[in-house]
Amino acid sequence: MNKVMRKTGVLLLAANIFVASTISISPLGAQAANETVQVSSYEMTKAEVYALFINRNPSNDIRDGLNYVPVNDAIEAVSLLEDTTQQTELRAILDKAITQLTAKIKTSLTIETTLNGATEITGELVSQTAFIAEVYNAAGEKIAMTTGMATGNNTYRVALNHVNRYNEDGTWRDMGAVTLEKGMKVKVYVNLLRSNGQRFVATTLTQDVIGIPYEEAVAAVSALFLNDDPKEMVALTTSKASVEEAQRKVNILTPAPEKEVLQGYVDKAETLVGARDAFEKITLSADHKAATFALNNAEQSYYTYQITVNGKSVQTTSSVDGAIKKCCNVE
Repeated sequence: MNKVMRKTGVLLLAANIFVASTISISPLGAQAANETVQVSSYEMTKAEVYALFINRNPSNDIRDGLNYVPVNDAIEAVSLLEDTTQQTELRAILDKAITQLTAKIKTSLTIETTLNGATEITGELVSQTAFIAEVYNAAGEKIAMTTGMATGNNTYRVALNHVNRYNEDGTWRDMGAVTLEKGMKVKVYVNLLRSNGQRFVATTLTQDVIGIPYEEAVAAVSALFLNDDPKEMVALTTSKASVEEAQRKVNILTPAPEKEVLQGYVDKAETLVGARDAFEKITLSADHKAATFALNNAEQSYYTYQITVNGKSVQTTSSVDGAIKKCCNVE
C-alpha cells in the first residue's frame, strides 16, 4: 500500500464527468455524489499485524509459511502510526511473531557442503529466508561474503563463483571466485528486524571445511572410543556433541560398505553415551542384592533399565520417587 495513503488513511471518491475525452474531478463537497471514505490507519495496520498469526488471532502461533517479508512490512506499518500508545500495543504483538519466527529459523538452519574443493554452500533453512554466507581462512580472517535466499522447499544453494572477496586487513578486494579448502570455516547467519526496526542476528552457524571425507570420518568415529578402537567402550571425553560431529562426517560419505561399518560404530557410541549420561550414580545395598539409580532428569526415570547385580540380570521397578528409581531385590 502507498505509504502516503497508509499515513493519511483518507480516500476521496468524486463523481467523474466525461466531456470530450477529458475527466474533471469536482471539488470535495461540491456535489451530493461526492463521498469521503475515512479509513483508520490504525485498523489497517492492526489487521496487517494480526494476519501474521493463525486465523488472524494473535493469541495463536504464527501461521504456517510465514517468513520475514510480511513481518518487515508490518514493522514498517506500525512505525508510521502517529499514536505512540497504538505503536506500543502492536509492537508487543509483533514481538511475539518475531520471537516465534526467530526460533523457527534457528532450528531449521544447517550447512551441508563444506568439503575441500567445494565451490558452493548448501543447506537447509526456512523458505524465503534471506541469509548471509561468509568464508574465513585458517587464520580466522574473512576472505569472502555473499548473500542468498532459501527456496520454497526449505533449502538453499549459493555459488562461490562471484562473491565479495576481502584482503587480510578486512578491506574489500574485488568480486571473484572462492574454492573451499581444508582449514577454512563457513559461516551462515540470518538478520531480522525487531518490532522497533533495529536489526539483530536471528541465528548463526559456523562449520569447518573438512578435507578427505573418508579419512576424517574414520578419525572422528574412532576418537569416540577408548584407545581410538570402536570395539572398546566410549571414551570419557565423548559427548553428544562429538557423536553428532562424527555423524555429520559419516553422512557426507557416499554409500559404501565402509560407510555402513562407520555408521554402526556411531550408533554404538550414541547408545553408550546415552546410557552413560542417563545415570549420575548407582548405589548398591550393603549386601549387594539391590541397586538404586539416581537419574539426571525426571523423564529418564520412566524407563525400565536392565542391569546385572551379583551376576544376575534384573530390571528396575516402575516405582519412581522424583528422579530416583529402585531396582528389585536379587534373591
